[in-house]
Amino acid sequence: KVHIKTYTRLGDEITINESQENVKIFAAKNVGIEKGSQINAYLHSQAGIDIKNADASKKTTINGILIATKIKSGGNVVLKGQPTDCSNTPAVASKEDSLLAKTDEATTETLEEISKEPSTEKITFGPNPSSDFVNINLPNISQTQIVKVNIRDTQGRQVSTQEAKVSPNKTDLQVDLRKLQVGLYLIELNTPSNKNTIKVQVLK
Repeated sequence: KVHIKTYTRLGDEITINESQENVKIFAAKNVGIEKGSQINAYLHSQAGIDIKNADASKKTTINGILIATKIKSGGNVVLKGQPTDCSNTPAVASKEDSLLAKTDEATTETLEEISKEPSTEKITFGPNPSSDFVNINLPNISQTQIVKVNIRDTQGRQVSTQEAKVSPNKTDLQVDLRKLQVGLYLIELNTPSNKNTIKVQVLK
């Protein structure tokens, strides 16, 4: 586990945790990741993470969880993990190519474009932080349906699964946090037509 208190620049073609697991890097300020780097770690910045432009022949590969107030990605960056910024904007990789930032202007597909969230911004929830329950209101519910609730820790491990029924007359649901340890959690809300993720801090 590494704690960093100043601006951190991960140099050209650096490799972090190539063959081991559970490397954690905590940075108090901005983190810059240079071209050609291979990162396999949990990287948490209290400020921003800036992944620089890479070359087509030497792409930057990020395979781990990134958490920051803002995540910016340049071209030729392959994101295989789970980058999430603190605006409750999930960008979860479903396949490698969907998160490949291209340099061709006509086909540019960057992390910031992927991070757009047409529906998450309308979800309201609280209290946050919470020690027992969090109440979540889902907008635009047109029919009765089951919401599958998956709770994951910041390393991506599923720690709880719940279900709730919502309808046009009852768009709110309550998620039980009482059995969770203190920390930050990602709550996935899955319906037949949509998937959203919010962040909740659990306190005791």
